[in-house]
Amino acid sequence: MNPEQFNTRVRHLLKQESHNTPQLWYLSFADKKFLGVVILRAKGLVHANLLSHRLMVNPGGQMMGVPLDRGTKIPKKYLNRLLTRSEVLEIFPDAKSLKEHEQAELIRKANKKSEEKKTWK
Repeated sequence: MNPEQFNTRVRHLLKQESHNTPQLWYLSFADKKFLGVVILRAKGLVHANLLSHRLMVNPGGQMMGVPLDRGTKIPKKYLNRLLTRSEVLEIFPDAKSLKEHEQAELIRKANKKSEEKKTWK
């Protein structure tokens, strides 16, 4: 995709998102390491990404974004800024990195296989 096609795609997605009701978005940034999290109110993922740049809180790297449940309450002091890992854990004590989730899943699968082998003996 060339830059013109990319910009056309972004405009199209923003137009689609413009019909959405704003909600809180959780944006996680990482490179080879954790770079931070931004929580902000946006109409969609593309809108959230653009807002993170406009607010100058996007640290670069790869971004993963998910909408938070509509009833989620986040104290204002945590909104619209780059959060550290410890601040994320203050809000979400059970938060895990993607790598931690993947490792837990591998362990769960290994344990399941081990249990299945015991059942067949």
